[in-house]
Amino acid sequence: PTGNIPYPMLSASSSANDINLQVNSSLNIGAHTLTVNGLVSGTGNFIGSFASSLTMNGNAGTIYFDNNSTNNYLKNFTISNGASAILGNELNITACDEHVEGVLTVSGSGVLTTGGFLVMKSNEYGTARIAQGSAAGGYISGDVTVERYIPQNSSKAWRMLATNTSGQTIKEAWQENQPVLANGNPGYGIMITNKFPTLAEAQTAGFDTLSPSPSIYSFNSAIGNWSVLASISSKLFASEEGYFVFIRGDRRAGQFVAGSAPVSATTLRSKGTIYQGDQPVKNVTAGKYALLRNPYASALDMRNISIGGGTVNAFQVWDPKLTGTAGNGAYQTLTRVGSDYVVTPGGGSYLSSGSVVNTIESGAGLLVQATGSDGTVQILESSKASGSNLVFRPSSPQIDSRKIITNLYADNHTHSLVDGNMILFNDAHNNGVDKEDVRKLVNMGETFGILKSNTELVVERRTVPSGEDTVQLSIRNLKRMNYTLEFIADNLDMPGMYGYIEDKYTGTGSLLNQSGNTSFNFSVNTDPASVAADRFRIVFKPFSVLPVTFIDIKAIKENTGIKVQWKTANEDNDAAYHVERSLNGINFNSIGFVNKSSQPLYNFIDTYAKAGIYYYRVRSVGNDSRVQYSKVVKVIVGAQGFEIQVSPNPVKGNFFNIHLSEQKAGKCEMLIYNTIGEQVYKKAITHTGGVFNQQVTVPVGLLPGVYKLQIILQGNIIKVQKLVIDQIR
Repeated sequence: PTGNIPYPMLSASSSANDINLQVNSSLNIGAHTLTVNGLVSGTGNFIGSFASSLTMNGNAGTIYFDNNSTNNYLKNFTISNGASAILGNELNITACDEHVEGVLTVSGSGVLTTGGFLVMKSNEYGTARIAQGSAAGGYISGDVTVERYIPQNSSKAWRMLATNTSGQTIKEAWQENQPVLANGNPGYGIMITNKFPTLAEAQTAGFDTLSPSPSIYSFNSAIGNWSVLASISSKLFASEEGYFVFIRGDRRAGQFVAGSAPVSATTLRSKGTIYQGDQPVKNVTAGKYALLRNPYASALDMRNISIGGGTVNAFQVWDPKLTGTAGNGAYQTLTRVGSDYVVTPGGGSYLSSGSVVNTIESGAGLLVQATGSDGTVQILESSKASGSNLVFRPSSPQIDSRKIITNLYADNHTHSLVDGNMILFNDAHNNGVDKEDVRKLVNMGETFGILKSNTELVVERRTVPSGEDTVQLSIRNLKRMNYTLEFIADNLDMPGMYGYIEDKYTGTGSLLNQSGNTSFNFSVNTDPASVAADRFRIVFKPFSVLPVTFIDIKAIKENTGIKVQWKTANEDNDAAYHVERSLNGINFNSIGFVNKSSQPLYNFIDTYAKAGIYYYRVRSVGNDSRVQYSKVVKVIVGAQGFEIQVSPNPVKGNFFNIHLSEQKAGKCEMLIYNTIGEQVYKKAITHTGGVFNQQVTVPVGLLPGVYKLQIILQGNIIKVQKLVIDQIR
């Protein structure tokens, strides 16, 4: 269009060789794609929108956009190989429209000159990104503004963030270059505070006001921990790889109340030279951590980050939504297992532990570590990935090894996940600390790891137990309250081997379900031994069973009690058989004996048959005092040991049924929790005992996914079972 032609609009995607936009003329791209193969001349405007796309295949010259409302937005802006364009005024790349983020692509030898007018937007749905460009960089000339949206959470929280640009100070970027406590740009920036003797000293150093502790730290690789920033008044933002910063909301007044109070959403932004091209190799000292920024205005695919030397193939990030009892977030570990990275402990911003998470978001900081020898890590243009999320992008579960995932839950009013760890078993691993193991970072609250060779780990790789073996757990910063340990074992059923969980403080334990879930409840009190770091361990032992002696053993509930029945062979040297009972599968007591007879089939009746779960084994004592044991068998009696049947599971409609057997009359509660420990359903009923069936309606708004169904009888948690909501009609 030429001349004074007001607002012509494309009716479909179109292409043109040269376009002359004269003064006061405009071309409205609409929800289409406009491809320009040559020059754009004149000072008229393009009119874009959240759904508009513009591609330059030639040397376009200077282009202008209408600055009214959202007319200067593009969903996709592409500079093709060998092409170029210069921005004459502001252009915003759309954040995200609930489906796909806006993308700027500069291909091959193409160049975009921004004139300082380019803005990469971010909102509650996602963040615009700059796609993979030349590995040599140089494809964007001029300053770029990059935004990072921080959603309104239910509480204030820490975040580990980095900048995608260089050139500004912290004050110019995150404090919006505002006077202390001023909020000249509502919805943008944050208050940054510190502990000083006087308010005047704090504000001279660049902080907004005083606080009991600092709200921003930088990472000190020499000590492997966060260090206080004494001054931020003139500190260049990009001088650090990233920051640990406490976000209360934007810079509005009233953000300094209790940490659990709701906060406003805010957008952090910085303007300057964009990081582009393959980044320099970063060295990681053996035995140390290093903080690494995601330098690009794009998500990263960790599978395409170059890792060398002693660098452990794992990244650790801070999750503000894994609140625990401290309420400010906790570390998540992303470990390479097979072809993907999996998360530990999961929950918070993720699915459950072991879920696949291959991306790191734009504006995120991440920690890496080296073990044994110095290592390297390098982020490449080819590391960029499509997609964006408010924190991190979860995916489906996938682990290719035998494993135990151990989660720690706080049972303080709610059943909330606070931390966890993971053990991967494979005979290709070794039992020493090496670069396959991931060291644990200490949370602000409860910290739950694995202790090996005086090193605390969050992910341990070790050989499959073949004899007696012990996994020493490490648990710190516990509070005086009730907790639950959840052990999720997969594919650990090993012939002749069994595992159990041992509580050193109480002297009790529980058999480990080696292909399923085991819950272990415990409490912390005023006794210092109840918070000992080495309170819990997992012990593996071989069964002392000689098949030539014990052919079979079983325990059966009968009216008169529990009948233990076993069959033997090769009894020539046997004098008697002692029947032993255990309430936890670990500690056994003799409850009677049967002398050797001429018949190989033996029976023993245990008249102690109160409701509960019992374990039995038979110990044979030979004439030469040689002792042999049968395998251990289990029997369930009464309400405390009832089995739940949920059908259908996965749930494919709006209803599912719960069947309980051997129930006593009384109050029964059914609760459903999501993967981050939030209660999403509760129903209490009174029943008359015996067999019990209940139809449950799927709560309105419950999304498909994996949940935890909990049954409570007479105020005691009796059973926890996985519930899968597959499809809701």
